[in-house]
Amino acid sequence: MFVKFCGFTRQHDLEYAANLGIQGAGFIFYPKSKRCVTPEKAADLARVVQGTDIMKTGVFVDTTVDDILRVMEKARLDCAQVYSEETASLLSPRCTVILAHRIRLESDIPRHIPEGIHYHLLDTWSNTSMGGTGTAFDWTMLKGHTIPPRTIMAGGIHAESIGLLLEKYVPYGIDVSSGIEEQPGIKSKEKMKQLMTIVKEAANVYHAG
Repeated sequence: MFVKFCGFTRQHDLEYAANLGIQGAGFIFYPKSKRCVTPEKAADLARVVQGTDIMKTGVFVDTTVDDILRVMEKARLDCAQVYSEETASLLSPRCTVILAHRIRLESDIPRHIPEGIHYHLLDTWSNTSMGGTGTAFDWTMLKGHTIPPRTIMAGGIHAESIGLLLEKYVPYGIDVSSGIEEQPGIKSKEKMKQLMTIVKEAANVYHAG
């Protein structure tokens, strides 16, 4: 399973997560986020996992394509996570793209696959935040829907909820931020380890089946 931890602000948190076996690391460039970092700070953080297979992802909201590409080059990132289908389509020939969807109603669940989009991410809609809310949307809305391949689940994922998600929906991947934190941007080693232990145990069960 693809596991992305998002909202890193400290090098030792990312080092610990990398040693646990994550596949993606996210850095927030949305000024209204408590986890926001500058391109310079992201570059310092990204050096921790340079030369590994961990996908270094920048999270952008209402940012122009040119500015996204400039930040990605400065921070040496691999992937852009955006919330606009138009922006995602313009970026996809230039870099790996995660198109995020904020889910409030069943009609918000994507039913088509825009050409060239590499990953989809389903997160919880909020009128005060673009992510990292710690709240899950109603996962039962997914029943009866064929969601796009390489769909990553986000929102309210933590050690207590991950079991149900993996059992009922077996997603391609998960994206976790607040569920592994002591406070915004400050990761908890205990919570990161606990979550990854559950994910790895679940993977062994599915593989054995």
